[in-house]
Amino acid sequence: MAENTFIEFLKKISSNSNNTSTSILDSICHQLQLKDILCLLRTCKDIYKTLLDQPREGIHGTTCIFLVLGRKCQFCKKIPPGKNSIKIYSAWNVRSCRKCIEPRISSFSPPCELPYEELLVDKTPLSTYNKKFENCKFYLKSDVDSARDEYNALSPEKRDEWRTKKSNAYQKKLRDILLRKDKIREYKGYQAEYEKGAQDHRQKLLTSKCKEMENENNPYTDEKFNFIILQKCQAYKDACKSKEEMTDRRWGYLRKKLIEQHNDFISNKK
Repeated sequence: MAENTFIEFLKKISSNSNNTSTSILDSICHQLQLKDILCLLRTCKDIYKTLLDQPREGIHGTTCIFLVLGRKCQFCKKIPPGKNSIKIYSAWNVRSCRKCIEPRISSFSPPCELPYEELLVDKTPLSTYNKKFENCKFYLKSDVDSARDEYNALSPEKRDEWRTKKSNAYQKKLRDILLRKDKIREYKGYQAEYEKGAQDHRQKLLTSKCKEMENENNPYTDEKFNFIILQKCQAYKDACKSKEEMTDRRWGYLRKKLIEQHNDFISNKK
């Protein structure tokens, strides 16, 4: 009872789009384990949307979930296909497609230590047939520009002290990045475990529902459905591979396709 009341409370605050509600939800999630946040996300669309609505700093669970669970590029808000697919850049707390990240990064060294990603780039002249790739350090241009502006604004005698402070801050960020990567790996493990369980449950549910159809009369032929034929239908095979929850609405749509393909199979056999 208490658990249901708590969930209802979370649903209520997440349905309010003001900063206070978001802050309360973030504070609660900050105290939870990744596995618990993952379960919480599946209780309500408003909670899901609130937690994945914007990038988050730090290394706690909501940051990792924003990076891993979000499907869209946080800049263009799209899901690009193929080579331009989404990638997580842990050093910058960014989830981006290639098209959006490329104009935002630079290989030019900043005047101090800053978080960077080592990315593969083609370093071969166009005239060379065999391509060779190198790992190069890339920085966010916004970080570099900000650091350079700070550096240029300082008097020469204060620049060494500034570099020392930046170096210490970088070491702290580096530890956070490593922790964030560990948490992301941990979260991906939970996600894979959940999806495997959900897929197994879905297959059992599909089998059960198709077994029930075996006892029904086909509205088009007035004969019983054949369970073996239902399992051979492409709609059934596709549904078994899906990771989405089998809701009543989805089953209703799938059932229509199964009936169509079942009838086509029978017709082709005659």
